[in-house]
Amino acid sequence: MNSRPLIIYIHGFLSSAKASKAQLIDDFIQDRQLDVDFLRPDLACYPLAAIEQLNQLISQYSNRPVCLVGSSLGGFYARYLALQWQVTSVMINPAIRPYELMHHYLGVNENPYTGEQFTLTPTHMNDLKSLAVNPGPAFDRTLVLIQTADEVLNAIEASNYYCGASCWIESGGDHQFQGFERYLAPVFDWIFSHQAPKAHVSQ
Repeated sequence: MNSRPLIIYIHGFLSSAKASKAQLIDDFIQDRQLDVDFLRPDLACYPLAAIEQLNQLISQYSNRPVCLVGSSLGGFYARYLALQWQVTSVMINPAIRPYELMHHYLGVNENPYTGEQFTLTPTHMNDLKSLAVNPGPAFDRTLVLIQTADEVLNAIEASNYYCGASCWIESGGDHQFQGFERYLAPVFDWIFSHQAPKAHVSQ
């Protein structure tokens, strides 16, 4: 049985597998020759399709330790999936209620990375709402990175929501999380010390 940890990067809205943070993680793993596998899929533009895509991916590696690393909307997805699969998660400036933030994207959109056009409807906002997780469940394998000057998300709300998790809060910055490369070494130290034995569906 392959016991190599698997890191899955979950990109944010209107982003892609080519996101800068995903590339930084990939470069760090290669430079340090870390004994992990790293996947960074291009996700479907629609919430439930993206979740199904990620569920299928995690299920393929359910005999291994898995860590989900999600940014913004990807952090929202990571929270939901981490609870479903009982895996470790790292969230970077995570969205808490994206269904309230994304109403101005209703209609036709184009992903600037992939060129894909898609249409968001109120149904998709309801789909996002169905993925929301109350702050009650345990955060023992959850790390959250927050920069207080995030211009998109409310840093105070995020820190309050994740008060039971390991929260690393830095003053300043922005939604992209400036200087993310400075955190890679401690983030991977944290991941290796908080691994779940293997991914499995919560009963």
